[in-house]
Amino acid sequence: MNKHHDRKYNPSFEADFVGLETDDHYLFGYGMDYKSYLRNEAGIFAVNKETLKK
Repeated sequence: MNKHHDRKYNPSFEADFVGLETDDHYLFGYGMDYKSYLRNEAGIFAVNKETLKK
């Protein structure tokens, strides 16, 4: 997963292999979780920005 944003620790570092390119969204599923939930979802999803404000 390569997420496009300017907060990277070392911007010159690049992965050898990237499966997906994405904009700067909070993602979950396939091992990534949202507030300790949804880690095992069968896909990669983005959290709605309105949900993050709650």
